[in-house]
Amino acid sequence: MAKGFRGQLSSSLGLKPEEEVIPVNEVNANKPEKPVLPVSTSKPVKEEKPETSTKLTVEVRKELYDMLEREAFWEHLSMKKMVDEILTERYKGRDLKPIPEHKRPTKRGPAKGTNRK
Repeated sequence: MAKGFRGQLSSSLGLKPEEEVIPVNEVNANKPEKPVLPVSTSKPVKEEKPETSTKLTVEVRKELYDMLEREAFWEHLSMKKMVDEILTERYKGRDLKPIPEHKRPTKRGPAKGTNRK
């Protein structure tokens, strides 16, 4: 006579025929439920950069970029930190006159008198 799933399971677990196998959902019913934490649907708040920093994009020669990248790697620093250290060292103790307001470079925009936005 062929055994059913429970019969095969009981014999493979070494249970006697009179012992009952407890279904998994009944075993889990005795465990206390874990509290469900509320999920936030709002977007994470971005950390604001301090006003003392400014983003700058510059074009540099390939060999200088490679040297900067390699030194940053071996010094275990970011390239941002390396550039900061280089510029800090360059301008340490220097007193430069401010740029006159009428000579100050401005961000590029549409030419005056055009309708482009």
